[in-house]
Amino acid sequence: FAIGPSSATSMALQPDGRIVLAGTVWNGTDYDIAAARFLADGSLDPSFSNDGLVTITILAQDDRATGVVQLPDGRIVIGGTMHNGSDEDFATVCLMPDGSIDPTFGSSGIRILPIGSSYDIATALGVQPDGRILQAGYYSTGTYTSIAIARLFPDGTLDASFGDQGIVHADIGPYSEKAYAIALQSDGKVVVAGSTYSVNEDFVALRLNVDGSLDATFGNNGVANVGPTTQVAKAVCIGADGRIYLTGYAWWGLSPHTPVVCMLPNGMLDPSFSGNGHVIVSFALGSDEGRAIMVQPNGRVVVAGYAANDLRSTSEISLFRLGDNALPD
Repeated sequence: FAIGPSSATSMALQPDGRIVLAGTVWNGTDYDIAAARFLADGSLDPSFSNDGLVTITILAQDDRATGVVQLPDGRIVIGGTMHNGSDEDFATVCLMPDGSIDPTFGSSGIRILPIGSSYDIATALGVQPDGRILQAGYYSTGTYTSIAIARLFPDGTLDASFGDQGIVHADIGPYSEKAYAIALQSDGKVVVAGSTYSVNEDFVALRLNVDGSLDATFGNNGVANVGPTTQVAKAVCIGADGRIYLTGYAWWGLSPHTPVVCMLPNGMLDPSFSGNGHVIVSFALGSDEGRAIMVQPNGRVVVAGYAANDLRSTSEISLFRLGDNALPD
């Protein structure tokens, strides 16, 4: 994208090995949603919008992508936030496999979704095996923020069987909560991770039943908190055995570092993981943060993110793997 600064925020791997990146690009005046598709060898895919690149303008305001998924029929959905002129709303854009806008999705390929009466920030996107789309984030309640999750049919219409006419307003605490990540269990339940504020910000995970109600068998009536230091979950994944893994950042000493938390399927901390269910990994004297997490078939946990030097003037990509007993592998 040669117009101005651009950044990728999410990635989807297609079954044929092609890679789709979604993010944001500066157009000279404001930010637009952008997507690129690469062949397995890393070259741009010329069958995707002729040159491998797509730029989408929703309105003449800032539009930012925070998630991308491929639907079972091959279409590509990008989720994010758009500015409507006064505040922000959730937004999704649907592309055909060739990169063109899908006119059958939403309104001319775009679905704008106001959640509250003020700003709404979408942060994560997921897709169910049946093609229904999940979008998570948070919205302003006036004084604080609360978590929101929406579910759309593959045509962009709200799924009224989920939550309140397609939207779950998860006001789970007395102050502010934010969602940053979403993961699907094999039984159709939905795990959302982020932060909740009481004295400090704490890791929070909540689990929804298929209909969007909180799952009372998880944590404390559907909500599991991890404290007491200031920490925010930015990524979540689910292992083959049902255990739930979170990463993000936690203040440890004078700087934020990268925690990994392991929960049992019932939302309790797993004592077999580092003895207490969590571990903190520090790369440098500066700050570091986990932004993505996965569990390999052999049970090892891989975390990617960034690490800054002690002056925090530069940062680099970070990657680590945890092996037996949550020790660095």
